[in-house]
Amino acid sequence: MRSHGPNAPQKPTSAFMYFLRHQCSQSNDLDSLSFNEKRSYASKIWQSMTREQKQVYYDKVRAEQKAYDVKLAEYKKTDEYKQWLVKHENSRTARGKGGKSTKDTNGDADSIDDEFSSKFRRIEIFTPEFLDYNKQREMQLRNLRKEVTKQEEETASFSAHIDGLSSANAAMTQQIKLAEESLAQEEKLVSKLYQELTANFSSLQLSNLEFSPRSPSKSLVSNNIDSYLSKLVELVNSGHNEALKTKVKECLVAAIQSKSLSLCS
Repeated sequence: MRSHGPNAPQKPTSAFMYFLRHQCSQSNDLDSLSFNEKRSYASKIWQSMTREQKQVYYDKVRAEQKAYDVKLAEYKKTDEYKQWLVKHENSRTARGKGGKSTKDTNGDADSIDDEFSSKFRRIEIFTPEFLDYNKQREMQLRNLRKEVTKQEEETASFSAHIDGLSSANAAMTQQIKLAEESLAQEEKLVSKLYQELTANFSSLQLSNLEFSPRSPSKSLVSNNIDSYLSKLVELVNSGHNEALKTKVKECLVAAIQSKSLSLCS
């Protein structure tokens, strides 16, 4: 039932449901499908749309919400709403005091149906009372159908949102996997380069460096190749180590010719 009474203005639906209705109005084939089939078809299109393409439907929801707020404010001023509110509060109070379980509540619903059925048996056909009774039952059925339709629309909207999140999560997971694989490959190449540089420059001793190829405890290894290369570049660029510069070139040429520097081969 509606949260403000059976005749309260109906809340606006979601942007996706406006889109679904628009799609159905454009295609008789789509409109002839079941609700779940229509929802599934429209959901795929909705997920592929940009925010700008969806904006027209979001704007419609916003406009409908403003109109709904105005109608609801007017409705709350009516005696019908005030009577419904009192009845609703009394019903809640009665349920709270009685401490009824779900089973008891269902039993109350059955009792109401039994009451209507009993009343119907007592009403003579085609009398004004009979016609009024039928009108009440028809109004109840219409309200129930509206509620069912509304729940189906909300469920469809949630399903479309969940489908969108699942697709985004799958895409993000794939991107992370590819990035991790790329990073692992790059780390492998860097490690291999360090090993090859260490092997090719291990015989070249540098002055004023904390490690030396002649000292086993301070030998050149992959872990300190960064410091070694930094010092080597500094000495070569200083302009006072032409002999060292020549040796570096000789080491590089020999490494390339022997293909011991795979990245330069």
